[in-house]
Amino acid sequence: QGQANGAGEADGQTGQAAVQQAADAGGSGPRAEPPAQQGRHGILAPAHDARVRMEARALSGRINFDRSGRLESLSNFSSARANACVYAGRWMYEVCLGTSGIQQLGWVTLACPFTNEEGVGDAPNSYAYDGKRVKKWSVESSEYGQQWAKGDVIGCLTDLDAGEISYTRNGTPLGVAFRGVRSFAEGLAYFPAVSLSHGEKCDINFGERPFQHPVQGFAPLQEAPEQADLARAGWLAECLGRVARASKGGGGGPGDDACCSSASRGALAETHSLLLVRLLSD
Repeated sequence: QGQANGAGEADGQTGQAAVQQAADAGGSGPRAEPPAQQGRHGILAPAHDARVRMEARALSGRINFDRSGRLESLSNFSSARANACVYAGRWMYEVCLGTSGIQQLGWVTLACPFTNEEGVGDAPNSYAYDGKRVKKWSVESSEYGQQWAKGDVIGCLTDLDAGEISYTRNGTPLGVAFRGVRSFAEGLAYFPAVSLSHGEKCDINFGERPFQHPVQGFAPLQEAPEQADLARAGWLAECLGRVARASKGGGGGPGDDACCSSASRGALAETHSLLLVRLLSD
């Protein structure tokens, strides 16, 4: 967990640079497409062992963030974008609202400026939905969607083949918000991005966790973990729980009094710790 200040360039710019290089290579003719990412057409994202996440160096204002995807704005207006971009196909991510105030959720290109007054939806080729004001934003605003509430899950969807951006609220489609979204054929790729007013909180899921309200035909930006990895993570969490219970006198077993003596508790905690070391070294 940490705080980040100011604006900078994202690691995801590598993806945008690849898109731009491919576009430049096309000259005045058809644009050459960038290579597929991990066998998935239309996305440029970190390697398979890295996470799609909001990039701390690609923000404006002050944002408190952690690796799980939770964000909190500590300044009047803060913006951040992800380290992955899409240029074709149908993609989505989810935002769970920790507060119900002004948040602008959507998609931007690198050309979208992040300042203390401008963010997602305030520049050409950037698109946002704000359920506090029940509006959509792309330079200008208009009525759209529903009033949102704390705990709502907002799906942010883009269909770059059809040139459309839409949203869902707790699984309910809100309809197409934007049409005529320019695509890679015109040299553009889009990053997930959010802008938050002071004190606003949200939890962003790019697909590393199962979506609460998946939409058929739309893929997550982050590929889900393998089942073997999930099983291993579950076992690891169980072992950590046993170590914690043993160190507190619970014995690490199902009962609070499974282990009575302090020597036995210490031996059991040491055994679990060694198992964890062996697991992590594999």
